[in-house]
Amino acid sequence: TSVCSACRRAVLEAEPRLAEAHYLAELQASAEALSGTYAVLNRRRARILREEMREGSDTFIVHAYLPLEASFSLAEEMRQRSSGAASASLLLSLWE
Repeated sequence: TSVCSACRRAVLEAEPRLAEAHYLAELQASAEALSGTYAVLNRRRARILREEMREGSDTFIVHAYLPLEASFSLAEEMRQRSSGAASASLLLSLWE
C-alpha cells in the first residue's frame, strides 16, 4: 500500500542505525587473576579504558566499556577464571 511505502521510505531517508547499550565496568583483581580477567573481557568484546594498581596492595583496577548483552553471567565466569580473586561492578554508561 502507499502508506506502507511512505513509512518505509521515511525510515530509510532518516538513516536508521542500531544502538547498543554499554556498561562502564570496574573490575578488581589480584595480580595472579589479571590474565583471566583480561581473557573474560576480550571474549566479551570489552573495550579497555585504563588499568591502575591500588597503592600498597597487589590489587589491580581495570576500567572498561562492556556491551550490555555480553554482561550476562559475567560474575560467574569471572569467579571461574580467577578462582574467586576478581570482582566486577557495572554501571550503565552509554549507547553506541
